Amino acid sequence: LDGVNELTPQDTHFFKVFLDDSSELSGGGDVYVGVADIGDGDNFHDLCLNLPASVEPHIHSIRTPCEIGKTAFYPPKGIYGAPCADVVVPVQRTVYGSLLS
Repeated sequence: LDGVNELTPQDTHFFKVFLDDSSELSGGGDVYVGVADIGDGDNFHDLCLNLPASVEPHIHSIRTPCEIGKTAFYPPKGIYGAPCADVVVPVQRTVYGSLLS
């Protein structure tokens, strides 16, 4: 993102979900439902997924790829096109069973 415009609910391509066997979760729009908790400026986002119960326990990490001009995130007033790096966040489970990263 360019540091000016917010994510939209359809911007799921900014996130990649990986399973504990290192494979990437596939399924496109059938799995990646959308992005929520956007527009409040806190840079926390909810990635909404439609998963079979058998897959959910195997989610291991979320990666935000850095491809300049495609999937790079820039902070507010950041320099668009500046060098960046992929970020990988491990997923943890809460005591209630929901996912947390």
